[in-house]
Amino acid sequence: LLSEEHLPKLYWQGDSLSNFSGVDLPAKFVIKTNHDSGSVWICSGDCLPFPQNLVSEVDLALSRTYGGASGEFPYLLIRPQVLIEEFVPAESEKDRPCDYKFHCVDGKVAFLQLICDRGKSPNEVLVDRNGEVLDFNLDPRFQGTREFRKPSNWTDLLAQVETVAEGWKYVRVDSYLNGSRLLFGELTFFPHAGWYQGR
Repeated sequence: LLSEEHLPKLYWQGDSLSNFSGVDLPAKFVIKTNHDSGSVWICSGDCLPFPQNLVSEVDLALSRTYGGASGEFPYLLIRPQVLIEEFVPAESEKDRPCDYKFHCVDGKVAFLQLICDRGKSPNEVLVDRNGEVLDFNLDPRFQGTREFRKPSNWTDLLAQVETVAEGWKYVRVDSYLNGSRLLFGELTFFPHAGWYQGR
């Protein structure tokens, strides 16, 4: 059911971006850290060689201790690494793909939190496992919307997500949709540090 095709291609990983060498990168790619939240840089080929200000920003993110202050203690056990990954193109001409965040309970999708237009005017819609729009939102930072177009392979997407979520009491499976191909980004066990409040 799942294979490496469901993961963005990993081009390189290391302890610091200053150690990068020996890998040909495509025209567009993503730099991220593995131990925290939100440390992501979308880069084009014109940022090679990596400028010192970018190296410093990434190193600063790697040096941060994440999880203790918010009670997300498992993050403290992760060895900080910088990853260079495949850039997933958006469904349209937008800069970034929509985030498909599947909230799963006891291995089953309870609802999808879809976030689009990041970096511009982010909006969020919640839908149940049948693809029906719910009448509340989670994140006050995003504009709430009630618009959702159910993918034609919705049933397959649920099955793929539930394969990953199997065995967990709760997990949010963060992913992207590239055409009909579901790409998994990460598993989140403490969304918003557990402080989401529906609105």
